[in-house]
Amino acid sequence: MSGLPNRMRRTQSAPGSLPSRREASCALLEGQSSRSDLITEGPLQRGESTQAEDRGQPEGSAGSAGILGSVIRGSKHLGALAWRHLDMRPMVSRADDAEFVAMLRQSGDIEAAGPPAASLDGLQRDVADMKTRLQGAFAGEHALPPDIARHVDQRLDEIASVLSGLQKDEPASKRAAIYVGMNLLLPVFPMAVSIGANEKKFVAELSAMYAKTALMAVGAMRSPTAADKHSVKDHFLSRHYISLVQAAVFALPTLVKKLDRLNTNTPFAVGAGVATSAVAFHAFFGQQIKDHVNKKWRGSLNPAATASWKQLSPETRRALTEIMAGIKDLAQAGEQSLVKSKSDFMEGGKELSPYTSSQVHMAANAFHRVAKELTDLLAADGAAGEAHGTLARRDNHAFPAKMAMMLLATGICAGTTAMMIPDTIGIVDNAGDGVFTALLMTKAALDPNLGRHDALHEFRGFVGLSLIMLGVLAVDKGLSATLGKGKQDFDFIEKGGPLAAAVAAVAMSILNVTIPGPMGNVLSGGLEKLMSLKPSDLLHAMQSVGQNAMDFFTNSSPANDSPTSSVRIEELDEGAHASPA
Repeated sequence: MSGLPNRMRRTQSAPGSLPSRREASCALLEGQSSRSDLITEGPLQRGESTQAEDRGQPEGSAGSAGILGSVIRGSKHLGALAWRHLDMRPMVSRADDAEFVAMLRQSGDIEAAGPPAASLDGLQRDVADMKTRLQGAFAGEHALPPDIARHVDQRLDEIASVLSGLQKDEPASKRAAIYVGMNLLLPVFPMAVSIGANEKKFVAELSAMYAKTALMAVGAMRSPTAADKHSVKDHFLSRHYISLVQAAVFALPTLVKKLDRLNTNTPFAVGAGVATSAVAFHAFFGQQIKDHVNKKWRGSLNPAATASWKQLSPETRRALTEIMAGIKDLAQAGEQSLVKSKSDFMEGGKELSPYTSSQVHMAANAFHRVAKELTDLLAADGAAGEAHGTLARRDNHAFPAKMAMMLLATGICAGTTAMMIPDTIGIVDNAGDGVFTALLMTKAALDPNLGRHDALHEFRGFVGLSLIMLGVLAVDKGLSATLGKGKQDFDFIEKGGPLAAAVAAVAMSILNVTIPGPMGNVLSGGLEKLMSLKPSDLLHAMQSVGQNAMDFFTNSSPANDSPTSSVRIEELDEGAHASPA
């Protein structure tokens, strides 16, 4: 399975003084980041800093020293910029997680700056309040049916569990035991199957995937809150689950010699692809698929709960509606406060690691799930639930950027699948991966709680390897055509010997942990701008490109023409214009 980056301002204090705690808190809420300014500062003005450098130098060496200094500064700037965007940095860096989690854990107000957008203690109190209301509805005169009460109570337990993960720091030994063990043991089986099948392209692909997986494990181990069961499950699903499933499907045909012919059997390959894709869809989209089917064909997200609700007397439903609507409103408020706290923090120039960001996203979605299901339940009551049967609108500001990433991801996966020919397991893997990835990125695009930064992380993890493979396999095709001397069956990676396979694995591993993020960011940004153009604007842009190309090749660029001016210079007659004495 092909696995799965603001404006800055500075806070200035008096020279030699340290900012007070209140100033630091205000700086946090205003989104100031002096650390990031080191990376995003523009170039110095001409001559601004060269006087001190040139002072005392011979006149002839001043220009050389200035050029050398500019080159050094430019190199440092480009190096810092490149490191900031390479995939390996966000995967292993804790970024500003400690500051953000500390803000969420604050239970009191920040003096003269207002409270944080969300407080974990406050959110847990809201969950406890929802549970109290639910118990009151279940025990009152107009009692809530047990199946509804039990289902909502389970959803509230999920919220409390996800929030607890952010509230508690796990010991480093526990984090290491979980992620080191997972990332040492689980890759063995898929690698054994791919090596046993002697499919060197797939061995190289898995090597590159597990190189990135190892770095993600390091990042997760560095995050004190990322060892709760929800984060561990998320890492397992995103990194190992599908590869294990696919390896299990191809294990017997690979390791049992009598069945090895199945690896080249088209019906078996198609069936294996469908089976593994279905397993992937169930793991990642199972709840969404179930909701869609129930809503489309049975009229409700939870038909059993809706049926129990409709069996209640009108008086009981009216009495329970206010209670359930109160729980729904608290759930919506919790979701909105988490999303706001995260977006405000990051808009201020801060950065979150993928692991903490994912935890906040899971908590927000857990709140949303409760609000969504209760809204659906109340809407089934007709007029009695009409006032409470809608959800508050959620702004999806990053939708165009996320949609561009989805289109880019789909094209990349389709190209990679074609490049895998004739590698049977690789074709099946990448074909299923393409459909799965398109749906995954579509889901991210439609999720208002997921920002562009989060979608880019999904792109890195699930599409990055396909992007790298597309380039590497294209080079492989070129080498095959060159070294094969016209032979149609020559394949450089597959038939170039152990050294060719090792080079492919190392090259793909290095590329996969470095450039998918920057390339995805640039390519999706360009595609997003292209998608925003009107047809007339697009035609004008194409004409401009064509005209610039023509000017370049015909050497008739306006830059080479002598500039014209409408200003006339005339000699004045001093005698005619002299002032009288």
